[in-house]
Amino acid sequence: MRARPAEGGTRTIIPFQRLTIPTANIPALRQQMAQAQAACVTAEKSGDAMVLLRLLGKRGEWHYLLGDNEEALALLPRAIDLAQRLGRTDACAANRLRRATAFQYANRHPEAVDLFVDGLAMLTPPIAATYRDFFLQHYGKCLVEMGRLTEARTCFTEALTLRQTKGDVTLIASTTRALDALAQRDNPARGR
Repeated sequence: MRARPAEGGTRTIIPFQRLTIPTANIPALRQQMAQAQAACVTAEKSGDAMVLLRLLGKRGEWHYLLGDNEEALALLPRAIDLAQRLGRTDACAANRLRRATAFQYANRHPEAVDLFVDGLAMLTPPIAATYRDFFLQHYGKCLVEMGRLTEARTCFTEALTLRQTKGDVTLIASTTRALDALAQRDNPARGR
């Protein structure tokens, strides 16, 4: 996997960063997206703001997972605005994270960094306990793509501490893999 570094040239990307959809699952996801789009229209007409909020967020996430970054970037501000109007700080945080990730996946790293930093700053209890490790993990991945490995390691280390406190073995394993990949990059003999 290759990406543009901040200062020209190319560099090898550590292969853990981006979530994707397996090719075999794409047609089914596209069908779900079409159904979700129709459900959004129904929710808007009926005034069901909570359903609309959930659907806008999921559609935005699905779009960036499929590489439809501009579609994701068009939907997610609507989800954030609606979450703010409804006073749903949890949904606001989740959709800010999705939007930052969509910018990252669109290779618009400076905008992604701004959103990750702003998102981390806005997290307050009790929402911080749920989302801070996710923001740090995804921010770290974005920093890796930018070649800012020391900052990325700091993000992953804090995320790991939070995830160990949560006790979620899947999340712990994900962050451990990220830190191991950085260590492997720093010391290629370690992986042998």
